[in-house]
Amino acid sequence: MSAVGTDSSPNILNEWLEDDALQSRSKQEVGVQEDAGFVQTLYRSCLRVFGEIWDQLVRSPFVLKRRERRMFKESLGRFVLWGADFQDGDLDKALDASDRMRDVVLELLLGVGENLARKVVPLLPASCKSRGFEQQIKDLSLLMEKAHLVASYHRDDSESDEGGESDESDEEASGTEDVTSDDRRHLRISELATCTSCLLDLSISLSRCLTWVHTRDDDIQAPTKLDFTVSDPARPYVLKIYDKFPSADTKLIERFGEANWQRHMRIRSWIEHGSEE
Repeated sequence: MSAVGTDSSPNILNEWLEDDALQSRSKQEVGVQEDAGFVQTLYRSCLRVFGEIWDQLVRSPFVLKRRERRMFKESLGRFVLWGADFQDGDLDKALDASDRMRDVVLELLLGVGENLARKVVPLLPASCKSRGFEQQIKDLSLLMEKAHLVASYHRDDSESDEGGESDESDEEASGTEDVTSDDRRHLRISELATCTSCLLDLSISLSRCLTWVHTRDDDIQAPTKLDFTVSDPARPYVLKIYDKFPSADTKLIERFGEANWQRHMRIRSWIEHGSEE
């Protein structure tokens, strides 16, 4: 899986990305279901926006340069590959095994979402932003706000509030307007490539976490209930206990009666063997 997402095989990745199945997959896999966890829902929302932006870039080929379009396409491919193996709820189950892993994945998903919604979308022509697309951006923004709240790491309020706007102001102050505009656009696409590459690198670790969770769940399952019957020789012992404790639980009385009988047989065996010696 990681071989497809590397720069060493761009032709294979490009052919795969041109496949109609991928285009439909980036839109069909995002339906929020009850058994899908929060992190997986955030991923699907990012994936939906990712796919919609790519569709718009196909219709508006001059928004990005050729190299930037290729980087964006490869980032989308890595993002799809990363989440392809997780069934509903699997991603969150895997992350439950490691708080550190959960923090890292959330931070990377937030990096993808924020770059898409706040940095790449403004590059698109206004005519490309339909009502449905705007609603997808709003939904993603809401999920990202929740992600910041549930994450175990904490960012300063000033950083999170100014993050989307300060990037542009800082970049614009560091050179001429034309050069800075190209650099800023390239930086946004590069950040997507970095986040998706890091996510793909975590695939093996996440798979191991999920395997560990499944193994743990199997180990803590309730043991198989064994059928219990009282042997005929033990019934007198059961009746004696019942006469003394008529209000006691019947199953408990039967087990005590059987245990007393088994104890009687062990003691008797020891005495018989001792006399023989």
